[in-house]
Amino acid sequence: MSDELLRMPSPTDVRQRALDAQIGDRIKERRRNLCWSRQKLANALSVSHDTILSFESGTAHLSPTSLFEMAQILEVSVAFLFTGRIDPSAEKIPAATQVKAA
Repeated sequence: MSDELLRMPSPTDVRQRALDAQIGDRIKERRRNLCWSRQKLANALSVSHDTILSFESGTAHLSPTSLFEMAQILEVSVAFLFTGRIDPSAEKIPAATQVKAA
């Protein structure tokens, strides 16, 4: 047998997979609350239907940029995707922010 088959996942791997699954559940919950299909969300993110399915099932990890874009499109905070709690004090960040030079 190969060493890869015998390797046990590290505690970090296990925690990451659990977090990805939780975030995926929140994405699916919010998408359904908006009455959106996976395809509509996929089109908004410029990804495939299968990519959304992978995010929602927790089998794909969202990059920080993708996580931010997902929150923007779903009109929730990034914190909501992690905790499931809506923070009324959190301000929605505009999709296109401008940085002014000092």
